[in-house]
Parts: sequence; C-alpha cells; structure tokens
Amino acid sequence: MSLKIKRVLLIFTIALLLSSVLTTSFGSVIVAESDSEEQEPRNLSRRVDFGTFQYGENELGLHIYSNNPPRWIFYGDGEILETVETSYVSFNWSEYGDFDKREFRVEIEEYSDVTKIDWSYNSLVGEIPPELGKLSNLERLCLRDNELSGEIPPELGELDDLEYLELRENHLSGEIPPELGDLSNIERFYL
Repeated sequence: MSLKIKRVLLIFTIALLLSSVLTTSFGSVIVAESDSEEQEPRNLSRRVDFGTFQYGENELGLHIYSNNPPRWIFYGDGEILETVETSYVSFNWSEYGDFDKREFRVEIEEYSDVTKIDWSYNSLVGEIPPELGKLSNLERLCLRDNELSGEIPPELGELDDLEYLELRENHLSGEIPPELGDLSNIERFYL
C-alpha cells in the first residue's frame, strides 16, 4: 500500500472518529464511507454535508436535482440503516424496526451541483439550515407540509437563481427576512 493511500486512510479513520463525537454541521467536509480497505475513498476535499435532519413516522419521499447524485444516509436510533446514492429516494423506516430517533443525512459533491430540492410532505422537524444559502445554483426549494420550526434564515436571500420557494404548512415563526427581497428571479413564493 502506498504512503499516500496510508495517509488518506489515516485521515479517513480520524475523521470517522471525530464525526462520532462532534455533531456534523452543514457545509463541513466529510469523508466517503468505504466498503473495504482496498477501495480508494472518494475525493475527500469536495464532499459536503447538508447536515442531519430528523423526521416523523411518515415514509420519506425526498428529491434533489443535482449534477451528481447525492448520497442519502438513514439512521434509526443513531445506527446506519441504509445508504443510497440517487436523486430521488423513497425510504420507509418501519421496514427496519421501531425507532425513537429517526434521522437522515445528505451529502453532495459541491453546493453548486444542486438545482432543485423537494422535501414536501415528509414530517421533517427542526429548523431550516441557513447553509441552504450556499446552494448557489438552486432554482427551486420546496419544504411544504413538514414540522419545520424557527425563523426563515436570511441566508436564503443569497440564492440568486431561486425562482420558486415554498415553505407553507410548517411551524415557522418570526418575520420574513428583508434579505428575501433580494431574490430577483423569484416567480412564486409561498409562506
């Protein structure tokens, strides 16, 4: 095994250990999982993480339009249940058992790869991550009919290409950020 591969594997091992201790933040660099030691890991410098999302008891139907298919990682009580690389994923957690804590994580190659996100009707909980504002080519963001709470992140105003924004049927609070007035290409906006 070459010295370069040994270094990459060492970095990979350290990153896995750290990721189990620290909470993952949206936009942090993550490493790809490998099925065997002989398989080379993906390009470590370009994989970014959307963060971890909790969801309710519904079957999930999640869609991301992207130049490169995202990786979806589903967890039950902190254990990985399934990992899938595809633009659209339907996931039924009940096929794996009954879990108190249901989460998923999404990883992409680059923020600029993503053009559309539709995560409507999925019982997602928590706040809308401000890092969604880093998706520089995002044209459509649909998070309708979930259990999202908190304020609308002002960073969404940085989405210059955004044409469609749908956040209704959630538990959002606070005022509409004035930065959303900077969305010059917006055609439809539903709160």
